[in-house]
Amino acid sequence: MTKSRAVKIISVLVLLYAFVGFVLPTYVLKPQLVKILDEQLYAKSSIGSLFFNPFSFRLTLENVSLKDTKTDKDILSFAKLALDLEPTALIGGFGIK
Repeated sequence: MTKSRAVKIISVLVLLYAFVGFVLPTYVLKPQLVKILDEQLYAKSSIGSLFFNPFSFRLTLENVSLKDTKTDKDILSFAKLALDLEPTALIGGFGIK
């Protein structure tokens, strides 16, 4: 394999990783998270936006609210939540030594 071919393959893989990492969480994770919150907490949840950066492993949720299903009053709401995830914890057993 030539060097230029290897560079092209690596470039395509990085672009594919970036596309999957930036786009899929918005369209897959957001509706699943709302569904799980609704089922587990017996509340009506909404998430304004969800953004995941696959290079820094930062997850940002904006305009999140949980409402009581009977009274429609807010149980919890916040404008922004940013989580810095540690990818090595997923591989290494969550930091347990």
